[in-house]
Parts: sequence; C-alpha cells; structure tokens
Amino acid sequence: MDRLDRNRIKTFDPFNPAHVSEFRKLMDKEDTPEMHEKFGMFLASSEIESYAEEAIGHLEIAVDAGLADAAGQLGYMYFNGIGVEKDTEKGMDLYLDGAYRGSYESMFLLGNEYMRGTNVKADYGKAFDYLSESAEGGNDRAMNTLGVMYLCGYHVGKDVKMAKRLFLKSKARGNMNAAMNLILIDENGPDFDYKAMVESEGGTADYNWEGDE
Repeated sequence: MDRLDRNRIKTFDPFNPAHVSEFRKLMDKEDTPEMHEKFGMFLASSEIESYAEEAIGHLEIAVDAGLADAAGQLGYMYFNGIGVEKDTEKGMDLYLDGAYRGSYESMFLLGNEYMRGTNVKADYGKAFDYLSESAEGGNDRAMNTLGVMYLCGYHVGKDVKMAKRLFLKSKARGNMNAAMNLILIDENGPDFDYKAMVESEGGTADYNWEGDE
C-alpha cells in the first residue's frame, strides 16, 4: 500500500458505506495480516452488528499472525458479546496475549477489568500494574483510570496532585473524561472524599469514569 492509500484510510468513516467498500477493496488488494488488523478494527469501531461479525474473521487472522492490538480488540468483542457470543474467559486470554505482545491498549483493557471486577475478580494491585505500564506507553485512557486510583486511594495512598498530573496528561491526548475529572477536582477540592463518591454510585464496577456504556 502506498502512502496515499495509508493517508486515505485515516479519513475513512465506518458509518459511511462508500468508505467501507473502498477500504474492503484496498484490503483485498493487499491481503496481509496487518491489513486484516486495520480493516477488522475499522469495522469493529462502528459496533454495527453486521460489521462486527465481519470484523471477527479479520481480527482472528491478525491474531494468528501475532498482532497485539488485534488481540486486544478481539478480546474486547468477546468480553462484550459484540459480533460473537460472549465469552469472558476467551476475552481474558486475548487481553493477556495482547499485553504479552506489547499492546498498551490490551494492558489498559486488562487493568480496567481488574479495576471494575465485573467479569473477573477485582484486583487493584494487578489493575495498578497494567494501567501504569499502559500509561507509560502513552495510553490516555490508562492515564485517566490510573488518575482515578490515585484520586480515590485504590491500592495507593490518596494523592490528588498525582491524579491531576495524570488527568492533565490524558486530557492533552484528547481524553474528555480526564477533562471532566479535572473539573470535578476544581469544584470539590483536594480534601473531598472521592472514594466515597465512587462507592455511593455502585463502586468501581459501576462508576462510569471512562464514559463507557
């Protein structure tokens, strides 16, 4: 694929059928695991059922070729039953595979699962470790969720200054949830009991700091 095609792909919208058709033609022309990963993740981003089902096959090809980000995306789809029957055990295996291969997104997804404790037993120590490594790799969602751990004192001592530092770094990468968390701190101050607020809204399993449905 030439540079022009790579640049065009960046502008494609998964909700635009013409863009989906054009991307599919480009993938058919360059049938490589990397292209299957790109196209699979592109389709999956729409969460349209028919596209999600198609995405599974492309992501499986990429995962079989050892591509780490595809493993994380496929794991997310198995965890949430998107385009495939829900299977949290397989989802966890894929997250671990992606993290082992160096995917910072997979590390974030693992940390988020251990933080929430809905699909796996909550383990704030593991959550902290995975989120820290992901944040160091530049993942803005990991920075934001790690900031929440410092803000509330999960696994670490409460440290509002560190939380703000992480939220600012996440916000600089475009994370609007981090921006909202900064506003929360400005409105309530450093002495506010943020952990009690999270617990009052259902705890780490239900509190919606990442804006996910």
